[in-house]
Amino acid sequence: MERFSTKDIPERDRVAVINEVVARHIAGRRFKPIAGTDLEVEIVAFGLPDQLTVGTGSYSPIIGCRSATC
Repeated sequence: MERFSTKDIPERDRVAVINEVVARHIAGRRFKPIAGTDLEVEIVAFGLPDQLTVGTGSYSPIIGCRSATC
């Protein structure tokens, strides 16, 4: 089981980490929090045989886009 949580990251660094880890390696898009909200992300993934992964995630209200203008 692999776990990623922004609770382990200082708030000032969360957007940069989310865009490095989640955007680049998982979702293929950039993210930013909706104005006035804190960025919170929880992802858990379970690796199964035959390169199958099952996961779950929860996140605060965010905007995601594929362009750099996000």
